[in-house]
Amino acid sequence: MNVIVTFAVHSELAPWLRLRRFRRRAVDGWTSYETTIAGTAVHALLTGIGPSHAKGAIRAALGSRPDAVLASGLAGALKPSFRVGDVLAARHVHFEGTDQYVSSSKELVDLAIECGAKAVDSFISGNTIVRTAEEKTVLSSLADAVDMESFTILTEARRSGVPAIALRSISDTSECDLPCDFSKMVDERGQMRMWRMAIEPLRAPQRIPALIRFALASHRAASRLAWFLDRYLEVLAHTRRL
Repeated sequence: MNVIVTFAVHSELAPWLRLRRFRRRAVDGWTSYETTIAGTAVHALLTGIGPSHAKGAIRAALGSRPDAVLASGLAGALKPSFRVGDVLAARHVHFEGTDQYVSSSKELVDLAIECGAKAVDSFISGNTIVRTAEEKTVLSSLADAVDMESFTILTEARRSGVPAIALRSISDTSECDLPCDFSKMVDERGQMRMWRMAIEPLRAPQRIPALIRFALASHRAASRLAWFLDRYLEVLAHTRRL
């Protein structure tokens, strides 16, 4: 088997890189990390933040003819029942402001539930980062969690005839505001400019406690996702559900 697992940025993938040995390589200019789990070739692909970056990255990676695509990473909760570190498997993903949606593979969702994920009806993807609890409240009637890349990744996988699923770990709860405007820290490849992250506390010292809380929550969420993905891919390899 050959499986692609996507992440927007390196920090979402980092705990998994520490959990097992990966080899770094480039895929048409996009960064990918490869390993083998229970005989399955796994490609952890960094897509960059946002739909446009995700489209370029996943189209390049789909040339390897994968057997499955997992759109993973972190997400913001839109419902108060979800807490930091909850791993959610979405049956559908909508694109914000449209009636467009794409569905996850039922077999992949069923397996995610068996492995401990919480199944939800839908995620919503959009072109902008959702920053405030107020924005999340507005979206809460439309979906369970919000991200930026899942819709595009699942759509491209479907066009290629590849089963796919949207899997996300919650990094910020529905009542949580993001501590700063991360959209201003993204480079032309959709990755975070770390120097902008580093100077943010100097620009606004009053935000330091919130930044620390968010960093800790994001690390916890990414770590929970790493453990889940490791188990999920082992079970997928052994059961050959697809």
